[in-house]
Amino acid sequence: MAVKSKLLFNLLAILSFLFLSVDTYAEVYVAERWAFQDKPQSFTLEAGQVISLPLSIVPNGKEKHKIRFSSQGTLFSDINVYVCDDKNKDYVLSSLNHGCSHFPIDGDRILDINNVNGSGKWLIIDNRHSVFSSKNVSYTKYTTFQVDEHTSNVIQSELSNVLTGLQEVIISPVFDMNIAPCGTANAFSEQKSGAITLCTELLYKAVLENNMEAFFGIFTHELGHTFLNLWGSPNFTNEKTVDEFAAALLFIIENIESKTPQPPNDLDVSAQNILEGLIQFFSDGSNVQGEVGAAFAGNQHPLSIQRINHLRSIISNPIPFVKRWTSELYPKLTTYALQQIIDKPHIGANIDLAKDIIKNRQSCVDVELDPVGCKVVPVSTEMVEGVSKVDGINNTPSLTQELLSLSKLYENGILSEEEFEKAKAKILDK
Repeated sequence: MAVKSKLLFNLLAILSFLFLSVDTYAEVYVAERWAFQDKPQSFTLEAGQVISLPLSIVPNGKEKHKIRFSSQGTLFSDINVYVCDDKNKDYVLSSLNHGCSHFPIDGDRILDINNVNGSGKWLIIDNRHSVFSSKNVSYTKYTTFQVDEHTSNVIQSELSNVLTGLQEVIISPVFDMNIAPCGTANAFSEQKSGAITLCTELLYKAVLENNMEAFFGIFTHELGHTFLNLWGSPNFTNEKTVDEFAAALLFIIENIESKTPQPPNDLDVSAQNILEGLIQFFSDGSNVQGEVGAAFAGNQHPLSIQRINHLRSIISNPIPFVKRWTSELYPKLTTYALQQIIDKPHIGANIDLAKDIIKNRQSCVDVELDPVGCKVVPVSTEMVEGVSKVDGINNTPSLTQELLSLSKLYENGILSEEEFEKAKAKILDK
């Protein structure tokens, strides 16, 4: 468990590295109880055989297990299942009197285990009573557990860095992030608010299968739903469009450096590697028959094989794909991010477009942060008796108002520090 926790924290640290770190007003909610589901297990239990399997992985022992068992045999299907601590496990295996919890199973049964008889640590599956009949056994274990306060605070802090860092790269309304059990290894973007929920089952699956790249890809996919939604795009529910958005964003931010030192890590979080991790994730979970059935029932997701083929086509020829997306994404990037792109171009970078956007922003007197980014008011306005006329509306901007507007530009990443200081000096010299 210690190794898996370390990997999880490493994963979250890399998320904050990808999206940097600034102040924000968004909220992060970390559920008190987490959940994960192990891979389904299937095996043949021979006549007279008994096996023992570790049950608990959480050090504090406050876990709850829901185990779906199935036992099938040619003549008989009955087996005995025990939940034991270390001491009683040895008694059961030695056929001695014991204090384990006993669950007879004949066919299908769901076991609810909540620290049965103290601290259950072992699952014992017993077919020793059978002389001739082997049993085909399968089970799936779903576990929930209490997250200790320190772990919760660390994860909340890291996820807050992810949210705040997004503002240094992308211009968008703020949105919240949740980490909570969902009953499935997935992530979701809420249509009303744009809030993103990362399911604890997805985090566990990423760590268990050593495919954290897929986690980054899924997270970026949900960012696509959220950003396109908050920007007012009509295609924010289109899964193919959102897959493309995620791929393009990963390539575009690939060379952007953090302003603050980040912890070292050994993961390759390049765009290509993350997309390949996603391909592996979709390949492992592909179920064409089930996906076709879900499509007929109204599910909007493309078939996994379609998503795999589309991602492969992007990886095989990324330059024209990324170039096509620069006109859509660059206007939503902050000046800091655009300057980073100019200094260290990504694959398919449009340097001229990045420079034009920055130049346009430098000509702004006032900026309203809408989903598109910079709303320009011309610098050369007609002055009549000290009154500025813009769009037919009379405004009398005070020195304080001008400085506040300038500060808003700087705080939201539209102006660099150098640009901010020069503009402030110009206002004060009036």
